[in-house]
Amino acid sequence: MGLQGIDVLQNPQMYVLGAHLLCGQLQLGLSRGQTKLCHLYEDHMPHVGRGARMGIGECQHQFRHRRWNCSTVADTSGMTAVAAASLGGLFGTWTAHPCGERITTRIGLSLSIGGKRRVHISREVGPLLGCLDSDGRVSSREAAFAHAVAAAGVVHAVSRACRDGQLGSCGCSSELRPDNLHRDWIWGGCGDNVAYGYRFTEGFVDVREREQNHPRGSLSQGRKLMNLHNNEAGRRAVIRKMRLTCKCHGVSGSCSLVTCWKQLAPFREVGDHLKDKYDSATEVKLNRRGKLQVRHRKFNVPTLEDLVYLHESPDYCVYNETLGSLGTTGRRCNKTSSSTDGCGLMCCGRGYNSHKLKLRERCKCKFHWCCYVECKTCVSVIDAQTCK
Repeated sequence: MGLQGIDVLQNPQMYVLGAHLLCGQLQLGLSRGQTKLCHLYEDHMPHVGRGARMGIGECQHQFRHRRWNCSTVADTSGMTAVAAASLGGLFGTWTAHPCGERITTRIGLSLSIGGKRRVHISREVGPLLGCLDSDGRVSSREAAFAHAVAAAGVVHAVSRACRDGQLGSCGCSSELRPDNLHRDWIWGGCGDNVAYGYRFTEGFVDVREREQNHPRGSLSQGRKLMNLHNNEAGRRAVIRKMRLTCKCHGVSGSCSLVTCWKQLAPFREVGDHLKDKYDSATEVKLNRRGKLQVRHRKFNVPTLEDLVYLHESPDYCVYNETLGSLGTTGRRCNKTSSSTDGCGLMCCGRGYNSHKLKLRERCKCKFHWCCYVECKTCVSVIDAQTCK
């Protein structure tokens, strides 16, 4: 999306280009096209920020049991640097170094308010997600997921804002009645306007990539095509998970009248869908015609709903500042699980340490009339394992 500089993880009170920090007051590194759209659709920007945060939270959830859990060397709270890699640099700027070199990355937030320039955050961290292209961007499977889930979050947030009447340029969905809807049921209600959310997100997110001209056959051209493809996959994921919702009307729930409309699925379902696409993502390369093609011919050509990536992911087992990997030392694991959260996989064969943890939780709750709940505090001791 190219919304460089705003770190909503460390400053959750700030919207990305929110109502309190208008487009002209921030130096965000927006592209020319994005700057124009920002001024034209200023009321949309808080929802763009909310959608991006939804994407961040969903990534943290989907990868909570994986070796890579949306963390970076410098920011264990989540996806600051992932977002820096995602959508043209949502939360930071990457320095330009080719694949394989040892590099450092500076993440900073520069604001210009009242004519004064100040740096809010400035630190050195390692690059995230392994191999960087010649201009300092990443093109891994994880970057593909980050692009898709962030784009999906923006579609979801803007579509819902339309339905809720929070935007002046859109309203309820105007989607046509489905052919297979029961003839006695009424097609109406106020559906989520995913058509508008899709169009706006496509324009705002993709314009940064589309207005850049890269040398034909270059890594930067390949990454541009990869980003556009994964942005589209994220948008389509929201549409794919739309559902038909109906409501009964009538005395005592008699359902004498039924009204139906299309509604967004909970974003968790979109995240689950994109996680499946991540697991089955296709490695691609740039051919001589300047198009992406499958790197290994034995695999099927990806559809517009599939994720694609250019470079393999690094080994997340060990701490590697160069690759931006925190490693898995100290991560909680499940000694009885054979899945990705199990100690065998999470700890990469290094073994684990066992600890006794004391948990305090509310228990034996009783409702008293009227009107409060009284609970006791129960203490239990559990075994916990962390990777060596």
